[in-house]
Amino acid sequence: MAFAPGPDRIVSNSHFEAGTVVRLPDRTWFNLYEPETVRRLLGAAAPALTTWPAVQNLEVDGWPYLP
Repeated sequence: MAFAPGPDRIVSNSHFEAGTVVRLPDRTWFNLYEPETVRRLLGAAAPALTTWPAVQNLEVDGWPYLP
């Protein structure tokens, strides 16, 4: 999963704790190190991994998978 910064998206680099991403329109933040967040992202990535099992480096935009 990849979380790229954008106009309405912040990826922690200094002001928040490590692993934090923030969606600005609704000011929702997620810590990517929390177990529940990891489980949700792995569950979302599983179909892509089974679709392309031979691909070793698959990058998927993680933002759509956060509620």
